[in-house]
Amino acid sequence: MKRTLKDKAALLQGHKRSALFGVMMLLCVMLLAGCAGGTADATTEGGATSSMLPTDTLMATNSPMPQTEAPTVTDDAGVSAGATADTIESALAASDDARTEVEKLSEVSSAYVVVLGDQAIAAVEFDAQYKGDLTSRVEEMVVSRVKEADSAVSDVTVTADSALGSEIEALYGKIKDGSVTFVQAQSQMEAIMTKAKGVNG
Repeated sequence: MKRTLKDKAALLQGHKRSALFGVMMLLCVMLLAGCAGGTADATTEGGATSSMLPTDTLMATNSPMPQTEAPTVTDDAGVSAGATADTIESALAASDDARTEVEKLSEVSSAYVVVLGDQAIAAVEFDAQYKGDLTSRVEEMVVSRVKEADSAVSDVTVTADSALGSEIEALYGKIKDGSVTFVQAQSQMEAIMTKAKGVNG
């Protein structure tokens, strides 16, 4: 059965409409797919940013601040400047320093000094050219030298008695070789100081 020209035209127009409708549907599907992908990317990026910010902030907050401690000032003997000689080691160093200072006096030929805590005792032998005894002036100079060597010392006993000088020398030897404890050395020094004050009268 032969189609008329009018039928052919109607059929062609129907095919065009079907093809146009298909193209439009494809465009709609592509557009929707693109929108969905953009939203997912935006959500992912936003989520990553949101999750990172609190972590960075927390890390910055919890980071420990560096603390700098003030250095301890020590003298050449290794004893903290102004610190009390409260151990055998520090007492030995303080005693040596004080003896060195006392022996710088022109009136003194030699000395023995023991420093324990804030107390010290010094025995001096006079130079041959010095014809005097232990005067108040010489005693004050010795006390001043001991305190210059150790600023923690507040009580200094000075003697020129040779017997007490021997006792101080012996006590210094015990401290040096470690044969006495700090407490024992303190007890022996206090006994010598009591004798020295009795001699000095």
